[in-house]
Amino acid sequence: MTVTAAPDPTGLPFERVRLQLGHEAPLGARALAERLRAGTPPVWVIDQHADRGELLLELVPLRDPEIDTLARALRAALGG
Repeated sequence: MTVTAAPDPTGLPFERVRLQLGHEAPLGARALAERLRAGTPPVWVIDQHADRGELLLELVPLRDPEIDTLARALRAALGG
């Protein structure tokens, strides 16, 4: 998985986080989005380009504990 900053598609003054899942990923982008939504706490992602292996996260603003929670949710959803 590659994680990069992406400009806000609506022109707002903050970036989004783009998750680009490669062929080596343990599951596809759509399945990852579904697992994240079904988790506790649920994590909602922008999945309109999931067919290309891409998910966007809107992370404005997150505090350190929230970032830790998000990281744990991603690890759990990816089976790690």
